[in-house]
Order: sequence, then structure tokens, then C-alpha cells
Amino acid sequence: MNVRNLIGGLAAATLVTVASHAPAHAIDPLATFNGKTAGGFSFTSDNNGSGTLVTEDGGTKVGLTSLVNDPDAFDGNAWFQFGPITQVANSATNDNGSLDALFSGGTFTFYTKKNGKGSLLLSGTFNKAVFSSDSASSAGLQSDLLFNDVTYTGGSVLDQYLALNPGTSAIGTFSLSFSGLNWNNNRGVTNGGLNSFIATGSGTFDVMAVPEPGEYAAMGLIGLTLGGLILRARNKSVKSVKTLA
Repeated sequence: MNVRNLIGGLAAATLVTVASHAPAHAIDPLATFNGKTAGGFSFTSDNNGSGTLVTEDGGTKVGLTSLVNDPDAFDGNAWFQFGPITQVANSATNDNGSLDALFSGGTFTFYTKKNGKGSLLLSGTFNKAVFSSDSASSAGLQSDLLFNDVTYTGGSVLDQYLALNPGTSAIGTFSLSFSGLNWNNNRGVTNGGLNSFIATGSGTFDVMAVPEPGEYAAMGLIGLTLGGLILRARNKSVKSVKTLA
């Protein structure tokens, strides 16, 4: 076989392999859920106004819908748990009356049964959570909790997603929207801490596939192999020219 043709064939194969393992930059919806219980998500605070944000004891019953393109994608009741996550900075009431509060990171899970029992549907970790409301003095037209830097760690929903994206792990964000927010005591903020409230919620999980470290190593090995073959071919070509001369 002609060496040049061999190198060309290997180069084409390498490009196909690298392209198939290239980092995915598209962010896709992974799952959505809606609250099923009136109790919703409860926030408890101490006398200083600081506090922790948690779901109901044993988990909050929700309707979880997987958006993964799989014939067995989950769509049904689940028990959602996160927290407790702790407020780590004073709440800020902005000039327009909106409210922001920063919380620590933590974990979340969805199971098919209460108290973390049954089958695990989805789990993950997050670095921080930011609560925002368009009003610090009432329920507000919109209140959200954004979980940043989410790393998905397990569950059948994740397994189905990774089956469609082999050799990757999954990261993303999680947005929880509150409705029917009801402050238990004073509305808004006391001494820089967000006061207690109860609300129902709906959420959206977004996901992005990223190659595992082993995939990067494989791509690097392919590149080194191709480079070595090209160098050998070049040396052989130079020797042939010298012989003819």
C-alpha cells in the first residue's frame, strides 16, 4: 500500500474518531417536574433570620418527566429531596424591591418511593444555590432557586442519557420555580437572613455531556500515533530522495 495513501486513510479515521468524541457544547433539557403536594418546599429560619432550605420530611411528592429520547423514559410520581442547604451570605434587597439570597451547595435525589426508597431516578451535587424573588415584601410575581454547577451522579434517567452519549459524564443546571409562596412570619428579610416560607415548586434540569478523562487520553494517543506515522513516512521519503541522488 502506498504510504501516502495509508497516512491519508489514518488521518481521515482519526478525524472521524475525534469528531465522535469531541466535547458537546449543546445544553439539552434532561427532565422536568411539578409539585404534587400543597406543603411544597419549606424554609425554616432561626431567630437571627438565617436558616436552611429543605424539602418536606421524607421528600416532596412530584411528577417527574424524563426528556431523554428513550422509549422507556420515566414519566410518573417521584419523591424529591434536597438539603438542608444553608444561607451563607446576607440577603440583598435591591433598589427595585427584588430579593436575592445565596445558599451553600449540597445534593439532590429523586426516588420512586418516599424516604429515599425504591429505585433511584436521578441524583446530583451542586456548588451553590441562589434564591431570587421579584419582591421582598410579598409572594412576588416570580420566585426562583437556581442550583449552579450541577454534576449528575446517578439514577435511571441519567443512565439513559449517558447511553446516548457514551464515554461522557453529565453536568448542567437546575432551576426551581416557586408558586404560591407564603411567608410564615415577617415577609422578606430579617437581619440579612431570608425568613421562613412555604411554596410549591416546579423544576427544570438542563444537561451537557462532557468527555471523560479517558476519552481525552484516547484522543491524545491517536494523535501521537498519527504524528509518529507521518514522521516515519517523511523520513522514508527523504531517504528515498537521497538514494536516488
